[in-house]
Amino acid sequence: MGCFLIGLLDNFLYIKRKEALFYSIPKQFRQSIGQFLLIFGLLLGLGSGEVLGQIALRGSSTNSANNNVLSINRPAGLAVGDIMIANIGQAGAFSGTGSLDNAISAGWTVLTSAEIENDVTGGGWFGNSTDTWYQTVLYKIADAGDIVTPNFAFVGHPDTDHMIGGIVAFSGVDTSDPFDDTGTINT
Repeated sequence: MGCFLIGLLDNFLYIKRKEALFYSIPKQFRQSIGQFLLIFGLLLGLGSGEVLGQIALRGSSTNSANNNVLSINRPAGLAVGDIMIANIGQAGAFSGTGSLDNAISAGWTVLTSAEIENDVTGGGWFGNSTDTWYQTVLYKIADAGDIVTPNFAFVGHPDTDHMIGGIVAFSGVDTSDPFDDTGTINT
C-alpha cells in the first residue's frame, strides 16, 4: 500500500510540474506536503504487514461415545498458538439419585460448566432412575505437542453413559488474554 501511495505521489508531482499553478505554490510548502505524504505512505505501508485482531476459524472436529471417555480428533490445520475450545456434553442415569460433574482432559482449562437437567422423576432411559445431563466448556492454547497428537481424550463422570462433544480451533487470538468475557450455561 505504501509503495502504491508513493507511486501516486510521484505521478501527481509529475503532472503538476507541467502546470503553472504548481509552481505558484511556495517551494517550502510543496516540500512539506511531499514529505508528509511520503511519511504517511511509509507508515501505512509498514503497518499493513501485521493485522491485529484478525481471528479466523482454523478447524473443527466432533465425536460421540457410549461411555465416559470421549476421544475427539485434532482439528484440521491446528497450529501452535491457536486456541481450542471444547464443548463436552454428558448424559447419565443413576438407580436412585445422583449428579454428574465436569469432563476433564490434561492441559485443558474449564471455562464454564453446568448441570443442564437432573430428572429424578424416574422412568427415564433405564427404568426407575435419575436421568442427568451435564455440559462443560474447556479451552487450551495449542502447543507443539498438540499439533502432532491425533486426538484429545476427555473423561467424564464415572456414571456417564453417553458423551458428545466438539473442538473448534481459532487462529489470531490473543493467547495472553483470550476471552473478553465469559458467560454461564443457561439451564
